[in-house]
Amino acid sequence: MGLTPAVTYLPMCEYLVQLMDGDKKTHLFSHREPIPFAYCFHPLVYPNLAMGWASLALGLLVLVSVSYQQASGKTCKEAGGQCLGDKRAQICSQYLDSSLSCEEGKVCCTRKVCRTGKKCKKAHGVCQSLYDKCKGKTLKGGCNDDDCVCCVPKPQCKTKKHCMKKKGVCQPKKNPCKGKVSKKGCAGKGCVCCYKKKKKCTLTPECYEVHGKCQKKNKPCHGWILFNGCKGKHCVCCYVNGLFFALSLY
Repeated sequence: MGLTPAVTYLPMCEYLVQLMDGDKKTHLFSHREPIPFAYCFHPLVYPNLAMGWASLALGLLVLVSVSYQQASGKTCKEAGGQCLGDKRAQICSQYLDSSLSCEEGKVCCTRKVCRTGKKCKKAHGVCQSLYDKCKGKTLKGGCNDDDCVCCVPKPQCKTKKHCMKKKGVCQPKKNPCKGKVSKKGCAGKGCVCCYKKKKKCTLTPECYEVHGKCQKKNKPCHGWILFNGCKGKHCVCCYVNGLFFALSLY
């Protein structure tokens, strides 16, 4: 077979080229019978078309090669990374590496992600990698992962004597306080003193009968003390008429 049949179907090959380039001005198939598709692959019929198919084949080969390298390359753990789910991956959005393999539904984070422990949270700190710079003070033993350190930022609020007497700590007003809040005893803008509520003493029937009052045992009592007359830690019943109480027992 010579090249004559191929040249006869040259317009068909031109149409295929136009179709690849997005130029669909003429639909030649409606006027001609189907042609052997092999003619369009002959380099003497249309060199550009043959070159286009060669480029496409080369591109597919490169794509397969890259996919194979990714599949046969290092795993995330071998590269020193961590495989994370969708929620934790948000912490590591700048350090994700899709070329390192992880189990299904997880992505590889090449940076150490540290979980903040209770001790670190209590100090208002955040756990970070040991190699990251901490703009504040470091606290040992506050993190749940290895090679992590608790970074506590520089305090915005300074605790003064008035707050210390209440055994409180000064903190920003926006922070939650499990107790009472006082504006006194702190230095710093928008700072308050957070201290624990004092447990009140509860009056019992025994203390009520002697017309006593409940108070802490370290406070002075100008009268008699009934130690079991009130409920609460370090609480006592202070009453004046001791004779009335003694007679009421009989």
